[in-house]
Amino acid sequence: MKSTTEEIKNWLTGTVRHVQHIEYYLEKLQLGKEDHQRPHDIIGTGNKFEWEVIRGFAIQYRDRRQEHFDLYVLPSLERHRHQYHHVKWNNQNPNATDEDMKVGAVDALCSLLEPDREYQGGIHNATQINDIIKKNPEHKRHWLKYIHAEMQKIESPNLNLITSLHDFPNIGINQATYDILRARVHDTLKMLQEHGYHI
Repeated sequence: MKSTTEEIKNWLTGTVRHVQHIEYYLEKLQLGKEDHQRPHDIIGTGNKFEWEVIRGFAIQYRDRRQEHFDLYVLPSLERHRHQYHHVKWNNQNPNATDEDMKVGAVDALCSLLEPDREYQGGIHNATQINDIIKKNPEHKRHWLKYIHAEMQKIESPNLNLITSLHDFPNIGINQATYDILRARVHDTLKMLQEHGYHI
């Protein structure tokens, strides 16, 4: 099944929001120094700018049936789970450090605060997030509670300022990280042209 240009554009724009969102909080909380795949989600095997990841994630909202998810989305999701932060966070990994768990919690919590995560119910308030934390596996709950409290002390960045892939603002991350993100977006748009997508 082929993604439309609009689906890919929307997916990538949401990814740019997510990358800046995560990097913003990782910088404020001084986390992620052990993660060699930064900026978040766009470096290394299974990153969200790889064609094999884009092609499935971009069409995740087209059809809500489980068969669609299993056939088209799940292969991209499984590939993305090779990312360092997912390897450390997703299952009880005995090699995960406290820092790894904090980074995983930032990722999980940011995804509950983003408009692009329709499959998670969109933007959640603090009470809803606390309810979700209670339903998480025991090995994640402590970290989610701790990081949620820390994040609430920090002014939220304005994700709504990011509307374009060609001219998106820096919403509060360090300049070097922003420059890498811009370069990765540029390279990804060029790669997509080879697949017939002109965004």
